[in-house]
Amino acid sequence: MFNLSRKAKLVRMRADQLAVHPIAQRKLRAQHLKDITAKLDLDAIGTLHAVDYEIADLDENGKPYGRKLWVVDGQHRLLALMANGLGEWEVDVLVHLDVRDNQRASDLFLKLNKKATVSPFAKFQNGLVAGYEEETNINGIVASFGLKISESSGNKRIAAVTALRTAYRLDGGRSLGLSLRVIGDAWGFSSEALDGKLIEGIAIAIAQGNGKTDLYSLAKKLSKAGPPSALIGRAKNYGAGHSSLSYRMARLVLEIYNNGKRKKGIAA
Repeated sequence: MFNLSRKAKLVRMRADQLAVHPIAQRKLRAQHLKDITAKLDLDAIGTLHAVDYEIADLDENGKPYGRKLWVVDGQHRLLALMANGLGEWEVDVLVHLDVRDNQRASDLFLKLNKKATVSPFAKFQNGLVAGYEEETNINGIVASFGLKISESSGNKRIAAVTALRTAYRLDGGRSLGLSLRVIGDAWGFSSEALDGKLIEGIAIAIAQGNGKTDLYSLAKKLSKAGPPSALIGRAKNYGAGHSSLSYRMARLVLEIYNNGKRKKGIAA
């Protein structure tokens, strides 16, 4: 049976009657907006996608966002119109009637932007808001160490979203969590230590250990091997062939861990 209930309606309205969704939309790309503003083609605005519900979250002034028609796809085109003083220009807007909360708005954003250039961080954040299992689990693992997934790196902040996903998919997050534990014990959670290739490489090495890795010994040996930047530098020149930096890092970690052992292999 077909679902004949109406889930969206197309309306035509002034641009200044719309607002950019504060959560579901990707981060504004200043250069992209500048380019669109300078070369704005009113015949190529296309259809904007929006949702209509009240957002109770607080804005930067501590006030609820309230109820508006929130754009979840097309913010750069909308803002380019406003920047050109064309707030009265009428645009086509497809209002998604079945989206009534931030979770579904983020899910809609991801569905609309499957083929668009969206940053890994924006995809992750919307997946998290939408309640997707992988994003939720990864965020839980990272948060358990007092860390935060961020768009920019820093102390106790991880920006390497792709590396987190890759490490998580090794074994459902087990080796990702252990990798973060080893990094914290070896160097602390500085920006340098939370490099994506380091996280991923250590996770790969641990996954290959099949649960037999002596994490205390691994952290101690890595700490003595030098700072994270030195280890990353060594990994770049480690081994031959065309393996990725993450796998070269894993092989280097294995070598450091096995140094002094009689039997090769990560298991003690």
